[in-house]
Amino acid sequence: QYQNVDAAKRHGFEVSADYKIGDFKFGTSFERLKIYDSKTGEDINHHANKWQAKVGYSPLDNLDLNLKVSHWFKPHSNPASYVSRGETYYYTDKAFTIADFKANYTFKKNDKLPFLSGGKIGVGVNNIFDKQYISANRTRDTTMVGQGRSYWLDYEVKF
Repeated sequence: QYQNVDAAKRHGFEVSADYKIGDFKFGTSFERLKIYDSKTGEDINHHANKWQAKVGYSPLDNLDLNLKVSHWFKPHSNPASYVSRGETYYYTDKAFTIADFKANYTFKKNDKLPFLSGGKIGVGVNNIFDKQYISANRTRDTTMVGQGRSYWLDYEVKF
């Protein structure tokens, strides 16, 4: 159900740092978001704090390899549960971690195949270890778990 909340408040921040040395890149970030009803103090939307770490390596000028690990901390929902049709449902209270890998290759100038010139092909695997997880805004017994391992391929060209 959707409803307007007169006294909705949103507080959050994100802090990140990136560092590059030679062919290596390192990065980390932390995110926090809280959306609540300032009259009741109850959450309007449930969120978990998130920490992320990235490492990248470029063995060639036009090849980037990247690994990203994301950790969502145990959410502290307020309220921790709700009742619907006489049954009590509890919001998830589990932390989880997932890892993603991607590689990008940028094509150099190519007179024989001009559609490749400057184009970038990317491949990747999201959720490498096929970890099942439940987002903070879902209940513990939901069947709506996060996306399992997935593979992707894309081609990007600018003109």
